[in-house]
Amino acid sequence: MNLVAELARVRSRLGDYTGALDLWQRVLVDATGADDVARVASVERSIGLARYWSGAFEDALAHYDAAIAAARAAHDRTLEARILIAKASALQATGKTVESSAEIELALSIATELGDAGLLARAHRAMLLLYVWTGPAEKARKHGAHAVEFAEASGQ
Repeated sequence: MNLVAELARVRSRLGDYTGALDLWQRVLVDATGADDVARVASVERSIGLARYWSGAFEDALAHYDAAIAAARAAHDRTLEARILIAKASALQATGKTVESSAEIELALSIATELGDAGLLARAHRAMLLLYVWTGPAEKARKHGAHAVEFAEASGQ
């Protein structure tokens, strides 16, 4: 199934979300059948991303919620935080900025707990983008500076 997942990633990167989703569904069936909850979380996140990029924000949110539940069942805090950040973008796209901020705050808390500089950079970048649209500008600048600092520390 790794080859199918790689093909799904390629289709997503090429903008062929319908083709990617067909492939991701195959990988999801396989991961579910194998009771591989970490893989289910990762695939649900990928499906959520494909739905998000194709403009189906509510569908994306449903897949992100499934991904979060699976990541928690797998005790994968890093993946959980990455999914929360993706979910926050979909919430922001639907105008739910308060909910978006809460998801990013949770991701930021997880990243801080783990001490993961790359994840901290991603969470601060998500906050930067939220505050660019909602203000205040000072918070956007603060999170932007943290994003750069953590990205440099992580080598990303």
